[in-house]
Amino acid sequence: MDLDHATPIHSSTMPNLPQELVEAVIDSVVLLPKRTGGSWQQTPDHIITLQSCSLVCKNWLPRSRRHLFHTFKIDAYADWRAGADIARKFEPLMETNDHPSCLPPEVTCLVRNLRISALDKLIAALTVNQDFLGCLPFTALTGIEIINEPAIDPEHPVFDGSCIDTRLLLAKNDMLESLRIYYASFSCCRDLMEMVLPLQKNLQFHTLDLEWIHIPDEPDKEDDEEEEDEVKERLRLELLDYLAHRPGVTNQPSCQLRTLKYRIVDVRVLEPLFLHPNSVFDLLTLEQLEFNFDSMNGFNWNPALQLLTRCESLVRLRMDVSCFVWYPSDECKLDPTPFRHLKTLDCLELDNMIDRSMDGCEQEHATVIRAIFTELSNLRCLRLHGSHDYYRIDESELDGSFDSALSTLPTFLREIQVDMNDFDDFLRLFPRACARGFVTGVQCEEHK
Repeated sequence: MDLDHATPIHSSTMPNLPQELVEAVIDSVVLLPKRTGGSWQQTPDHIITLQSCSLVCKNWLPRSRRHLFHTFKIDAYADWRAGADIARKFEPLMETNDHPSCLPPEVTCLVRNLRISALDKLIAALTVNQDFLGCLPFTALTGIEIINEPAIDPEHPVFDGSCIDTRLLLAKNDMLESLRIYYASFSCCRDLMEMVLPLQKNLQFHTLDLEWIHIPDEPDKEDDEEEEDEVKERLRLELLDYLAHRPGVTNQPSCQLRTLKYRIVDVRVLEPLFLHPNSVFDLLTLEQLEFNFDSMNGFNWNPALQLLTRCESLVRLRMDVSCFVWYPSDECKLDPTPFRHLKTLDCLELDNMIDRSMDGCEQEHATVIRAIFTELSNLRCLRLHGSHDYYRIDESELDGSFDSALSTLPTFLREIQVDMNDFDDFLRLFPRACARGFVTGVQCEEHK
């Protein structure tokens, strides 16, 4: 059936089709971008087509409306004025404790995904009740995405994840499956724990994405290293004690994650979130992991690798190993031991491998790769992600160590994918690796 979104069919001319066929036709409108290799998000044309489907006849309305209101977006990214305009529309409703959206309950119950862009701008523009997230009327969400802009200057607002309305929004959506927070600040580690603890009751929750989460350093009374270590240990024990004695949490099973993206997040919260027996999240069923870490508490990232010891079902791992190259002290050298727990790992992706940072660090990169591969036994695919600066590398700057490491990788490896703009440059710079015949180039993706 060919639906022209510009001329919806009148109900009097519509045949009495089986409801299963009607739902299949409407669902195909949503699935079309995936079939054609396009974006996963609906385009304006798809929205118009769904609107037309809802006007075909009464039987077409429920299924069309379910897709139309599946995702609710609030976007204040345009500029500060846009955020102020949105805030002005919400404020009268928030003053009366009414729904901040004009959607009736029969529509809000259909919303499953909530995407808020530039929430920091929107909250900064509010002059009345700032419990914005807590006032949102959605209670059946399966996905929440909060994206904020990095603070360019001190006057730029920063989304405060410590505010109670964030916890209220998570607590009243007990069917939540995924959460993404991009760029937020918490006053302390305990506030971050307070935010995610409601998720422990959602046994179907499986995807967590925390990126650029900033937690200020705790003030130290002494400058000597011994006192600083004591402060860190005290804070760690306080977090674990808080987690163990919180009412209703001790006997609550941990959420079993399947996907975890953990980028530029303070390593201090690793243990209470993932590694403690009473942690909020369980990594035993984790299949995909992406991480790199903030430089909190020095430049030793090896404690963060303890995440790998809990990932018995991991299939795909993406990480940035350049931190083990830039700080070559003995304490910061890569400890490959945790990698031996990854018995099911099929694909390893390494970020920032083909870029200017290799200048003078080529042997260190090669050493890191060899150390990791000594602990992996079932890996089939290695993917190297370049950066926008990779083309600045000159052949004279390379001593051949990295090329040698790639050309002597274990025999169980079946494919090396190189994520670069121009694969010919890789052929020129790493001839021995390419001579093995299993090196392929892939489309250079946007680095996030």
